[in-house]
Amino acid sequence: SGTEMGRVILTGAKYEAGPLEGGLRDAFREAFDTEACMVDSSLDPRSCRTAAVAALVSIRPLVPYVFRSYQLPPGSKSYFQGSASFQWIEAMRASSAAPYFFEEFCCRGLRFQDGAIVANNPTVIAVHEAQSLFPGRPLELVVSVGTGKGPEERREVRRSGGWGLIDTFGE
Repeated sequence: SGTEMGRVILTGAKYEAGPLEGGLRDAFREAFDTEACMVDSSLDPRSCRTAAVAALVSIRPLVPYVFRSYQLPPGSKSYFQGSASFQWIEAMRASSAAPYFFEEFCCRGLRFQDGAIVANNPTVIAVHEAQSLFPGRPLELVVSVGTGKGPEERREVRRSGGWGLIDTFGE
């Protein structure tokens, strides 16, 4: 709609992040405290190690950033930048900041976007870290959530260029 396109031009994002954040809080409220520090969940013996991958875009070159619910094992080092000190909601919001759809997520002086900005499949980064840091331990669950798929509709054939990019992505 015209309002959405105006929002994209002004903010770079089609949607406001507030409803997304509210939905994430509601969806995960029963499982854990979304405002809690991720590493605090490791104190619960029922919890598992969790990693969420975002793109750190406040530096050049852009790099993957791993939000962890675990400390690195003694003597080990991760290939990727990251931290276990963020809140769950911060990790979820940072890793879901898909350009065009949502504004980048700013937190603690850092700027984040969806992990797909730096990796075609950011899940591979989390899997690589798990296999490197905890060799011999099988992965029990991998969840990868994308931005979804829009409805299929027929579009008229026309020459691209000029406003064609907005026509392609702005519908």
